[in-house]
Amino acid sequence: MVMCIAVDPSAHPRQVASFNGKSLRLGGELLESDGEVWLELLDRVPVEELAPQES
Repeated sequence: MVMCIAVDPSAHPRQVASFNGKSLRLGGELLESDGEVWLELLDRVPVEELAPQES
């Protein structure tokens, strides 16, 4: 998952102010709580480990 920061977190729809371009978050299980669905956050993975290496 790409982690983003919203311009206004209470706005709907939200606009992206910035994002973390250095790491991604792995997602785990989908969890249900009080009628909402949440994705479990797992480890951070540096983008450089996932991006193809330029030669």
